[in-house]
Amino acid sequence: MADPASAQGVITGFHGKLPTAGDFVTRGLPTGLAAFWDGWAARHLARRTGWPYGGLRLRLVSGGRVAAGVAVPGTDRVGRRFPLAAFVIAPKLPAPEGLTDWCDAAGALLVTAGQGAMTPDDLLDQLEALPPPTGDGQGATMQLWQAGGPPMDCDPADCEPVLKSLFSCSESSNP
Repeated sequence: MADPASAQGVITGFHGKLPTAGDFVTRGLPTGLAAFWDGWAARHLARRTGWPYGGLRLRLVSGGRVAAGVAVPGTDRVGRRFPLAAFVIAPKLPAPEGLTDWCDAAGALLVTAGQGAMTPDDLLDQLEALPPPTGDGQGATMQLWQAGGPPMDCDPADCEPVLKSLFSCSESSNP
């Protein structure tokens, strides 16, 4: 029997660094999104400190699909840092306000995995078990926000002003 989420065209996965893995790990994501995220996170997030409480949340529209995600600080087995991010991808997803429950749950799983409590496959299984968000929101190509905060539109190629405000307002490096 087909998974109801995949029957609706919903994909869930993650990319980043986990202490249970020796280097980058990706599960469940299309190659194009994983490559985009890897490059974008390397340029804009990898060296940041003072992460927003609850992780950095995002919504990205591209190629007729919508991806929503949450990113937290990550490290691999030897302590090299790189964000760990979970994504849900679908033909339609709600506006940021409708993504709160999914981002909260996925963020909590990322934090647990980041503490070494899950293998990559365990993390994927847990993320895929989350109910996918439903709805059809509108918005800019990319929106970034922190838990409880308003979404901010940004150009993926020039997002520094938005990121600077999100990271400078944060109170915790431990989402």
